[in-house]
Parts: sequence; structure tokens; C-alpha cells
Amino acid sequence: MDRRDYRSHSRRRSRSPEDRREYDRYERNDREKHKLLEEPAFKRRKQDEDNVTKPSNPYLMNDYVTDKSSSDWRKNASLEDILKKKQDLDAAQSKPIFTQKKERSRNKDLLGENKQDDRRRQIEQMRKEREQLLQQHQSQSSHLDAARQKEIQEIKDEYLNKKEQKKKINKQGDRNRFSFGWNASDDTSRDTLDIPRYESQLQFGRGKLAGTDLPESSSRKSRLNLNKLGKPWQEKSIQEMDERDWKILKEDFEINSRGGKVPNPVRYWEEVDSISTDLLDIIYEVGYKEPTPIQRACIPIGLENRDLIGLAETGSGKTFAFLLPLLIYVSKQPKLTGARIQDGPYALVLVPTRELALQIEEEARKFTTKLGYRVHSVIGGIDYSTQNNMLRDGCEILIATPGRMVDCLESHYVVLNQCNYVVLDEADRMVSMGFEAQLNSILDAMPSSNIRSEDETLEESERVYRQTTMFSATMKPELEKLASKYLRRKIVITIGEANKAVERIQQKVVFCKNENDKRKQLISVLEGADPLIVIFVNTKTRVDEVARAIRDMYRVATIHGGKSQDARETALDAFQNHECDVMVATDVLGRGIDIKDISLVINYDLPKVISTYTHRIGRTGRAGRKGDSVSFFTNEDTEIAYDLRLMLEAGNNLVPQELQKHESAQKPVASAQLITQPLQRKNQVIFK
Repeated sequence: MDRRDYRSHSRRRSRSPEDRREYDRYERNDREKHKLLEEPAFKRRKQDEDNVTKPSNPYLMNDYVTDKSSSDWRKNASLEDILKKKQDLDAAQSKPIFTQKKERSRNKDLLGENKQDDRRRQIEQMRKEREQLLQQHQSQSSHLDAARQKEIQEIKDEYLNKKEQKKKINKQGDRNRFSFGWNASDDTSRDTLDIPRYESQLQFGRGKLAGTDLPESSSRKSRLNLNKLGKPWQEKSIQEMDERDWKILKEDFEINSRGGKVPNPVRYWEEVDSISTDLLDIIYEVGYKEPTPIQRACIPIGLENRDLIGLAETGSGKTFAFLLPLLIYVSKQPKLTGARIQDGPYALVLVPTRELALQIEEEARKFTTKLGYRVHSVIGGIDYSTQNNMLRDGCEILIATPGRMVDCLESHYVVLNQCNYVVLDEADRMVSMGFEAQLNSILDAMPSSNIRSEDETLEESERVYRQTTMFSATMKPELEKLASKYLRRKIVITIGEANKAVERIQQKVVFCKNENDKRKQLISVLEGADPLIVIFVNTKTRVDEVARAIRDMYRVATIHGGKSQDARETALDAFQNHECDVMVATDVLGRGIDIKDISLVINYDLPKVISTYTHRIGRTGRAGRKGDSVSFFTNEDTEIAYDLRLMLEAGNNLVPQELQKHESAQKPVASAQLITQPLQRKNQVIFK
């Protein structure tokens, strides 16, 4: 009867005693079989028999495969055989086993060797595992250390401002522009660090102090002291000056340069190699103790025979800035005698007005008289025959106004065959006065073969080239046009800012409703002012009217273009010698005339352009002194209102409400709207 049949029969609660006994017998056999399978001995025997596969039915241990290669061979074993075999095995294992001493010692040795081998294998395995772990840790730590070091370096660069700066690529027009050696974000106000103390080396007994060679140590110490950044440029010799010192010097004197290969400025007169001992004595005798900023920058350029444009405020010493290089140039030329006189002067100075020409001639004679040179002026108001007699005797330096110079050239009173040095003083004024055509004629009359090339490599070192120098207080487009035609590889020197009024002048603007209000304001201003005083008007008629109105209160001199040259010189000398307190003049006196001790400038009539206003007020505050200016503004002064407001604001001067709110002061007036001709006021009564 099948087992499944017994189980199913028991579930049906069979009432047959034989069936129940049979079922109980099978249950006992199953329990014994499972107990036997859990025995350790049986498990060890099953592990040794690796060729025996598991039975197909764990409950029926009736078939074993003892050989995998011969799976067809089978052996049937009952449960009683298995139990008997187990009992025999247990009995055999319970009996003691007796072995000989040698065998026991051999087994012991084998057992010890096996233990040692096992121990060595364990140690070797542990060592390999430890090395492997160490390598993994090192690789991970090295990677982390590199990342950490990189992070630390980035933090240092961020807080120490050591980021790599990209090289700045200058534009084509900025390559020659002056620039400092530090960035705008750098802190240049920090104290400089001294160079660490030099550690002297042992001289093995050759020296006098602890084996140190004293003379060599002293020379090294002096060389180190020369390189200290804290030493000012005034205390250094010219050999000790470095690029940083020259930049500081330019910054101190507000020297700005534009052009290629600009020479360094002059520090002291003694350091100019081209100045002879006699000329140096005359410089100190005249009273030039030290160079002014414009002289420091322009004199080295003139001595190198370079073309130059100098822009500086009025009264800054521009005259001597071009006069000194001119005198040194003349000293290098052959003596002007005999046939050389017929070829004309060596140098030419062009000025806009007769007064300025006479002033430059007087300044030049302080030097030429002692050096043995001749200087003459060719100006209007003097008879041609008188000037012809002077020119016939010859002169090294000729000073002229454009109109009279053209007349002399056309009449063949003078030629410029050997003139290679030309100076245009107040060049923008000459252009604005309509002398541009005359200037072109004069410059074209000079030898054209001596004009230098734009290519520096084509110049000959021994050849004398034409040198053209322009000086002014303002820079206009007309001046730039003239410079581009006749100047080659020019250098532009600017002291401070171009087109800027002198900061030392206190500017005041008073609003006047009409001409009668102007008269009252003029008398009020004159009552509280100290001489010398200059009053500027726009027309010759106004000069005489204003002079008559105040002649009862002050000693008045007048000057304008309608007067003869002798009358103008007489009035100017009287004013310079303090024989007169007030000078009433037109713009003839507004440019280039250097008169000391002028305390006040009054613009009774405002000019049409701001550049003329700049030169008018520039008659005061000269040579480092302070000055004052008062201007009368009316509703008719629309052309200058906008620029005047900007100039007052730039100089921190008070702007009256009438000018601030004026319609013309809100935006610049177009050039087409400017009035080029002065207003006619013949029938107006100014003073009653």
C-alpha cells in the first residue's frame, strides 16, 4: 500500500487496526531516518563521498549513485542496514587507537608544521590585505591632498589679490599714450618696504671688522641705498633716477605727453648738457631759478630737434620754453657774417600782435646781447624803410607778425633760405584772427628740402631738418589742421588740462539788466579794488567811452587796434610802470602780454567764445600769484552762456541764478548761430 494511500486513509479515519499499525510503523521509520541524517558522522561521510549525488527523494533513501560515470549501477539499501552500519562505525570510533612514539612525534611535528604554515599563510594574507588597504588610502589621500592644496591656493590668490592678470592689448591710438606702471585698482598709498639688510660675506681675515671687507661693504651699502623706493626724486642724482621717479616727477607737475620717444623732463638747469656756462650764468642773472612745468617738459624736446605743440595756462613761462632751445640752436650755427646775411635769419618767431612781438624781443635781448646775437622784430605800425635798414644788417633771430612778414617776403626785404627753426606763439589766436593763409605762405617760403620724413629710418643723422614749434593755452581744430600739415612726428605736451582757466583766479559773474546797470556795477567794483586793473571791451568805441566815464576817479590808459604803434607802446609802458591805475583795452591786450601785479580783470563786455574769455582773465594770477576777475553778463550774451556756466562750475565758482536758468546756458549754441562781427553801438549812450 502506497504511503500516500496511508495518509489519505488516515485522514479518512480508517477503522482498520492493521492499517493504523502499518501507518505508525512508517512514521517511526521517517523520524529515525531524519535523526540519522542530522548525525555529524553521517555528514562527514557524505562530504568524503564527493561522487555521490543527492537522492531524488529525501524521504525514500532507496537509490544512491556511487559513481557519476556509471550512473546505471545502483544499490538498494534498507533502513536496517543503514542503522547497523552506523552502530558499527560508532563502536569503532569509541575504541582507543594505540600508536607508536615515533608516529606520535611525527604526527605532532606534522601538526605543528601545518599550524605554522597556516599561521604564515594568515600573516601573509593579512600583510597583503594591509598593503592593499594602504595603497587604496594613499591614492585616495593623494587625490584629496591635491584637491585640498589647489583649493587653499585659490583662496590665497583670492584674498591676496594674486589673480593672473591678462596682458592688456592697447589699441592703435593708445600705444603712445602715457600710462602709469600700476593699475587703477592698486593701492599706491601704502608705505613702501625697505630692501632687506644686506648680509655681508666673510672675507677670511682680509677685512677689518669680523672678516668683512669694509670698502666693498660700504660701496654695496651705498648702491643699496640708491635703490630704496622711499627716497624722493629731489634727493637723487640724475643717474639714480628710474622710470618710477620720472613718472612721479611728471605727476607732480601735471605733465602729460602724447607722442613717441618723449625725452625725460628737466629737473635742474645744471643737468642740461647743452647749456653752456655763460648761458647758465645769464639764466640765473635774469631770475630763472628753476624751470616751470612747461619749461621742464618742452626744453628737452626742443634740444632734440623735435616738432612740438605746447599747451599750458597763461603766465606759465611758455616764452622761455621755446627761447632757450632756440638760443642753443643758434649757437651751433656758423657766425652770421658776410654772404650768410643775405640768406636771412636762422630762426623765426611768429606772434599775433605787435605788443607780444615787442615783449618777446625784449626778453630775448636779455640773452642775445651778452651772447653776441642780434634779434629784430618786424611788426605793423613802423615805417618799412626803418625795418629795411635793420634787416640789411642781418639778425640771427627774427620776430614778426604774420601780416607784416608776408609784406616783407613779397617785397624781398627778407628771405628765409637758411631758416630751419620756426616758432608759432599763440598759434590758435593767429588762426582765429584770420592769419591762416599768411602762415601757410610764410611756412612755404622756408626751405622745403629740409622737411623731415614721417619715416624715422629715412633720416640722416648729420643733416639739419626744419623744426616747428607751436605754443598756446588752448587747442582748436584749426590748430590741429595746421599742425598736421607742417609738423612731423610731433609731441604734444599738456600742462594740466587744455582749454582750462587758471585755478588760482577767483571768477565772479554779475548779471546786469541794461547798460546803465553795467555802469553802476563797474563803479561799485572799482571802489573796492586795488590797482592794477584791466577792463576789457569788445570795440574801439567802447574803449574811449568807458575811459571817459572813469577818468575823473582813476588814472586811465587806453589801448586798441586803432591807435598808432607809438601810442600803444606809450600807454603800455605807463601801465607797466604804475603811472596809470586802470587800463581799458580790447582783445589786443588779451593775449601774450605779461604785465605783473594785475590784481583784477573786468570783462565789461563778454566775448563771443570761451577761449577769448580764458585769455582775458589770464592777465591776472600770473607766475603763481592769485587773481580775481569780474564779468558782466546780460541777456544778449547768449553765445558764451553755456561754456561760461560750465567753466564756473568746473572751478567751483558761484553761478548766478540768471545765468543758471538762462535758456542759452542749457545747451551749446550751434556754430552757425555765432555772431562773427561785433555789434555796432555807435548811437548808444553808455554814460550820461
